[in-house]
Amino acid sequence: METLHVITPVSRPENLPRLEYNLRISLRGTEVAWWCLFDERFGPVPPRLPWSRIHYWGPGPGQSGVGGYAARNWAIERIAGGWLYFLDDDNLIHPEFEEAFEEARGLHPQAGWFLFDQVAADGTLLRRATSPPTVGHVDLGQAVIRRDVLRGFRFREDRYGADGDLFERLAVAVPPVCVNRQATYYNALR
Repeated sequence: METLHVITPVSRPENLPRLEYNLRISLRGTEVAWWCLFDERFGPVPPRLPWSRIHYWGPGPGQSGVGGYAARNWAIERIAGGWLYFLDDDNLIHPEFEEAFEEARGLHPQAGWFLFDQVAADGTLLRRATSPPTVGHVDLGQAVIRRDVLRGFRFREDRYGADGDLFERLAVAVPPVCVNRQATYYNALR
């Protein structure tokens, strides 16, 4: 089974116990490696949580950027294979995520990446998975990407909307498989 690398740039460390609990109960059948990259502008790295699936708990790249994109790129450079999921520190794993992801992988074993429908914490549909993805109409939390598909693709670190920008560029080379199933949240902890 390939590892799902969950990458979380952290500027809200007070949310981490809730995220850790959510990951533990939501991803029981998936091999997970959680990467927590702390932005030290918001304080020192707190004591590590006890969950055994934490792969990295420490400072990120030590450079400023917009929206945690530098931290995400830093993690991508250190991950050799498997799948990538970018979970913001104000978000949660949707209860349908694991099943939807595993089902999509089974139905589309050659897929390089998936986009899932996204809902608000109250269940209201916010974004459908559509291809091609475009800036302003896709969110970082909708995508799960196989590491090797990213080759030379990285997030631009100096602007908001870098997720949509990356997804637009990536879709030209490798179109996503769109899964019209509500399986991702948007800012569930806000």
